[in-house]
Amino acid sequence: MKQEEEVTMRQFWLRYFAATEKTSWLACLSAPQRLKMLAELMQWEATD
Repeated sequence: MKQEEEVTMRQFWLRYFAATEKTSWLACLSAPQRLKMLAELMQWEATD
C-alpha cells in the first residue's frame, strides 16, 4: 500500500492561499478574511 503524503499545516496554508488568491470573489478577501472563512469551514465534519 502506498504511504500517504503527510501535509504539514504550513504546506496546507500555503496551498490554500495559493489556490484562492486569484479565484473570483475570494480574490477580494484579505488574508485574515480567508483565514477566518477556512477556520469556520474546517469546523464542519464530513459524514458518510
